[in-house]
Amino acid sequence: VNKFRSLEKGKKVTWNWAAFFFSPYWFFYRKLYKPGIIFLTARICISLLLYGPANKAADIFASVGSADALASMTDEAYAELLSRMFSAILPVYIGLGVMLVLAIVSALIGDRLYKKYVRSSIDEAKAGGNRDSFLLKFIKRSSVSPLAAALSYTAASLIPGIVMSFFI
Repeated sequence: VNKFRSLEKGKKVTWNWAAFFFSPYWFFYRKLYKPGIIFLTARICISLLLYGPANKAADIFASVGSADALASMTDEAYAELLSRMFSAILPVYIGLGVMLVLAIVSALIGDRLYKKYVRSSIDEAKAGGNRDSFLLKFIKRSSVSPLAAALSYTAASLIPGIVMSFFI
């Protein structure tokens, strides 16, 4: 409520910690399906793009073996290993940076989008006529959806692995 008031008083941006930490799932939870689909699609695409580089980096790290193997490397072999590790892990860091930017954008736009959705829910419910009809429509439309949040989390968790299983 306080965030809605500050938005109504002209504040351009608010910060929503839940949208930051749980985007895109927060959007689905709040029944903001369009932005939820956009952020979920972006997250899945980034996961797909990072799948290969992350596996390559893991393979390089696993190939090192023990600390004794590192200690016995020549300077040239060690420099080559570091170069391979850096080139393998750099795309992962870039992808994680993009995900961080998406989380920040979610946090900055979440309250404004939710306020707009609540306002449209009120307007739609008012069109129904009497008070009881208004309350029923408003409660139905403005309630949260834990199921949608859970399904979006499941999709983000499973889809990249399923898609990549066709290419490996």
